[in-house]
Amino acid sequence: DPAVQVVAHEHPGALQVCWPVPKDTEVTLLILTNMQERQVPGRGNLVLATNFVKSILEKSTFKGYRIIVVDDGHVPDDLQKLLSDHGHRSVSYRKNGEFSFANKSNFATSLVSSGVVLLLNDDLEVIAPDWIEALVGHALRPEVAVVGGKLLFPDNRIQHAGISTGLNGSAGHVFMNSASEQLEYGGYASVTRNYGAVTGAVMAYRKDLFDQMGGFDEFFRVDYNDIDFCLRCVKAGYRVVFTPHARLYHFHNSSFKRKHDRSAEREEFLARWSDVVERDPYCGSQLRLISAEQQSEHAA
Repeated sequence: DPAVQVVAHEHPGALQVCWPVPKDTEVTLLILTNMQERQVPGRGNLVLATNFVKSILEKSTFKGYRIIVVDDGHVPDDLQKLLSDHGHRSVSYRKNGEFSFANKSNFATSLVSSGVVLLLNDDLEVIAPDWIEALVGHALRPEVAVVGGKLLFPDNRIQHAGISTGLNGSAGHVFMNSASEQLEYGGYASVTRNYGAVTGAVMAYRKDLFDQMGGFDEFFRVDYNDIDFCLRCVKAGYRVVFTPHARLYHFHNSSFKRKHDRSAEREEFLARWSDVVERDPYCGSQLRLISAEQQSEHAA
């Protein structure tokens, strides 16, 4: 592709491949929210969705995206005005029974007819101005199914830089809690590379591929739905890509334990994906050991 650019990476010995994004590319940002407020260190008390939308509008260099805030029935007046003033909108999701992240994600994606979808948590804040380009450039590649970004805690420790199956007995974030300004093992959190899965907190995919794969499996209501989707894409012959160039803050609980690790979902995940839990083809045993040590130290 003559439009591809290869540039020097900030870390010596590595290169960054920048994939083009045609001007007519449809890009939809789906922000899933329940309009939660949270006290964020250094930022005060925030309505997370409002803070995220503001950061997108103020910092993003990509032009032509549209935002759909998928709420649970309520949008504050200031956020509603912010969205409408910039040509964006909100849509209410009516949950049926217990909350299901998988169902809400499938509902949100059904609002999009074509193009590239960025599925996003509301507890995010933009760091890298070209984060959308970094995600969409890879998502447009026909051999790629899912793209994830690099997420940092407010103190700049790594929250997400890819997911390894088998870590913590089922699946977990590699390099979680390590310092983002240091070059980690193999530079794996600093260069674009393949993983078996990335988090649904920031996930880019083509709408037609999402439909082809059947979306998120709603058996996994709260947990493992994003990982299961990624692994099904890999099994179908596609790649899952992590790019460190899509950097955002994630105001996430720093505990390494999965907060909603329901036994039925965990048992089904382990039964369905026992082969990659036993041996992750993208993450060797040494890296798995290092990641587990980093997480355990901060959890103690």
